[in-house]
Amino acid sequence: MPEPLVSVVITCFNQRRLVAESIDSVLGQTHQTLELIVVDDGSSDGTSTVVGNIRDKRLTYVWQENAGPSDATNRGLRMARGEYVALLGGDDISLPHRVEQQLDQIERGYDIVFSLPRLIDDRSRELPYYRFPIFFRENFESEAELLRTLFLEGNFLCGPSAMARRSFFERHGIYRRGLIQLQDFDLWVRACREGARMRRFEDPIVRYRVRDGEGNLSGPRNKNRTPFELVSIYRDILEGTSHSLLREAFPHDMSARSSDDLLAREADILFLYLNHPKQLVRSVGIERAVAWLDDEDRSRELAGRGFGPAELFQIMSETHFCEH
Repeated sequence: MPEPLVSVVITCFNQRRLVAESIDSVLGQTHQTLELIVVDDGSSDGTSTVVGNIRDKRLTYVWQENAGPSDATNRGLRMARGEYVALLGGDDISLPHRVEQQLDQIERGYDIVFSLPRLIDDRSRELPYYRFPIFFRENFESEAELLRTLFLEGNFLCGPSAMARRSFFERHGIYRRGLIQLQDFDLWVRACREGARMRRFEDPIVRYRVRDGEGNLSGPRNKNRTPFELVSIYRDILEGTSHSLLREAFPHDMSARSSDDLLAREADILFLYLNHPKQLVRSVGIERAVAWLDDEDRSRELAGRGFGPAELFQIMSETHFCEH
């Protein structure tokens, strides 16, 4: 059987000093049947010259006006011809066996696979895990456990380590253009609640670069955008999730009536918000609860659970919207 074609999508923005190392790490893979699509999101630092000096028929370079990382990744995904698609940042590095190893992993029956990263700095020196500890939380054993973790803790999956079947994006959609910080989180949640088979493997196959200053999108200055994106995602984070997945993910929070009573199920979800450990997410629940108390049937459902305006006012007094 011929080797499957793998499309690797690299997005970059003003990464002239680092992008060649990222590209070389893909072209030097042990799995050679691949295409590399580099989407330059409006660089003005000479990145185009660096990429133009790399001669390999598997490399396609596209420059576009700056539109953000989601738009750039989506363009690469639309261009991809491979049965499988791997993602990488323009300052990150794939280890030589990455594609070969992830092909073996995904063929075990998964739609998308991830790995733990190795952290490096601007000079490619390895960093301790505590420089980006969220990536190194305990692994998940099922999609229900993943959904629960994403809902309660946020994203811990390293996007530049992802490899998916192309059908994954056809089935679950691509990145939302308006999200800059949390577009990965949004896609992983959508895919998980829609039944995608997802796994993270422990063996690091990507070097993830923790940049100095504001080099990472997740840098301190850029985090000002995070609360706005979190609210946008959490407003419908569990919408469309099957009852069976909800019950498996939140076994102590779903009532017996929720299996055949939609109103009871929606109330259970409301209380997942109101009891959330992050105050900003609780604020989304508060917004919902205000609307519920103006609806006769919903207000009656809440009253049957001992919840009314007084309880809502108490939660309001204890919640600070700006904390995240």
